[in-house]
Amino acid sequence: MKPNKSQIISVDIGGTFCDACYESGQLFRSIKLLSNGRLRASIIEILAPKIIRIKEAWSLPYPLVLKGCRCISVNGLRNRIETYSTNEGILYLESPQKYSVGADIEISGDAEAPVFAAHLLTGIPMYQPLKGIELRIGTTKATNALLELKGTPCVWITNEGFRDLLYIKSQQRPHLFQLNIPEPILLYQRTIETKARINAAGEILNPLDKKELSKIITALPKNKEIPIAISLLHSYKNPVHEVQIKDALNQLGFRFISCSSELLPTIHFLPRSETAVCNAYLSPILHRFISDIQLQAKTDDLYLISSICQAIPIDQFHPKDSLLSGPAGGIKAAEYLSASYGLKKIITFDMGGTSTDTARIDVKAAVKFKTKIDQS
Repeated sequence: MKPNKSQIISVDIGGTFCDACYESGQLFRSIKLLSNGRLRASIIEILAPKIIRIKEAWSLPYPLVLKGCRCISVNGLRNRIETYSTNEGILYLESPQKYSVGADIEISGDAEAPVFAAHLLTGIPMYQPLKGIELRIGTTKATNALLELKGTPCVWITNEGFRDLLYIKSQQRPHLFQLNIPEPILLYQRTIETKARINAAGEILNPLDKKELSKIITALPKNKEIPIAISLLHSYKNPVHEVQIKDALNQLGFRFISCSSELLPTIHFLPRSETAVCNAYLSPILHRFISDIQLQAKTDDLYLISSICQAIPIDQFHPKDSLLSGPAGGIKAAEYLSASYGLKKIITFDMGGTSTDTARIDVKAAVKFKTKIDQS
């Protein structure tokens, strides 16, 4: 997607660090901070109870942005920043505290890392809207959530007789003669089956009447924060039953609903079901992250990078789109750089704090329609 703003901030946030780059015409600036949205430094001299000299590697273009930010020490001391002198490395604090030389401190803007980085790079005061800024974010949050199994197991609604589909799958195994077959990792906690059925032509065989819908509703969890995945046979041809169930769940107040016919409207039932369940599993953690950024950034020009390196507007983004968001950005960057040096075949290696990604590029990066992250 071509930039439509004169000021663009591109962010790559992983499990440990967040890197951000500011671009405006020929001007480029970058900054690195922790993924929890904090800057880290160490105290090298105490000049007064409210004045300390620090050692840092930020090179802030607009140090005044730190005014009012929290200063947190490793021993739990909390303070607010009055101002920061970059030339001298001196931090002026609001109240006196008993700091010690050599101790580490962290500075927080009480915002998600991409938003804090955007303020630091533009000089816009904290808590002010990022007007005129196009913010693009690539993240490994979904990747790491799957690797570490930190998502929220969902409830899966499917057709009668298919409750074990995601356990059995296609029976394709990487090691055909392996005797000790590992158990599959399931991203759902419970399955609800329905007798409603649509045939391959998209015609209704068994209707989803009030009685059948009532059975589904009765089996639902009481906690409306638990994500729900819906995948029914042939819904890519006729999604009417998935839509009926989704409408009923919306009326009941369930927040995270994933329909296979919306996410992957294709003929293959297994990958469509896997996509819906994966999307549901990641929904709470990704929606919290996105909602916080929307609330804090106060900008309409917010995009997330998808697994095929497209910048998708925030209102069109689904959690399943971010499975390889961060790695895809690195691969496209490597493709661009290798072309500029006249290299056609390269191998990339992207090592972060939580995950490591490698890729082989032959002139252009190839697009895969299936992916496997660890054992998920």
